[in-house]
Amino acid sequence: MRVFSMPGYGEVTVTVRSSARRMVLRIGADMRLRVTVPFGVGDDEIRKFITQNAEGISRAIEKVRVKQPPNSNALFAPEMEFRTRRHKLRMMPTSRDNCYHATIGNEWLSITYPPNTNTESLRFQKFVAKAIGMTYKHEALDFLPQMVDHFARAHGLKYDHVDLRDMGSQWGSCSSTGRICLNVQLMKLPDRLIELVVAHELTHTLHMDHSKAFYADLDRFLGGRHDILNAELKKHNTIVTPADSYDEA
Repeated sequence: MRVFSMPGYGEVTVTVRSSARRMVLRIGADMRLRVTVPFGVGDDEIRKFITQNAEGISRAIEKVRVKQPPNSNALFAPEMEFRTRRHKLRMMPTSRDNCYHATIGNEWLSITYPPNTNTESLRFQKFVAKAIGMTYKHEALDFLPQMVDHFARAHGLKYDHVDLRDMGSQWGSCSSTGRICLNVQLMKLPDRLIELVVAHELTHTLHMDHSKAFYADLDRFLGGRHDILNAELKKHNTIVTPADSYDEA
């Protein structure tokens, strides 16, 4: 067994088996990617295989995430202070009906719920996390495409289009046609880490691999900061939790 790091996925565990006839991917309960491979398969080939199966991996991670109960030490509570980049979370009981409601205003993300709601229940916690994800997307629509355009112009890079969506555990991707997709949950990260992901995907418009040439250009675009920023990014994941309260530190 060996482990290597891959941007957007963190640590990938590789198991080599003599009985394996092809590469097989699975997602562990810890959200980490595990790959079983035949003898003779190198890390570059595994990275390519993962990239080619990015959408299926995202769907699989989302299924694992949905099945997991909320961490009792990490609950969205009515009295807590939580903010995204541009909105503050406000949770209020209301007797207007028996439903949960989420409203994204100019300053507030307002969550209303019936007075008898168990706010620690899985159903309610998932609703709040989903509402925060919607808020990230609302904020990302203006912010992320501008960052991509600014970075591309600054470094003479060309791309086709920017798509924004929830991508499971993956921070971003770039197609062979230069179509870039970014995870809306990038909005919970500080600018320097968003720039790292943007730079990574734009560098794929020059190199559709993770070769030495790719990392040389990426590090150059980032002013020699790639290793430092990448180490910091590994401390984050795409699961929405109260620990994600925004702080541009």
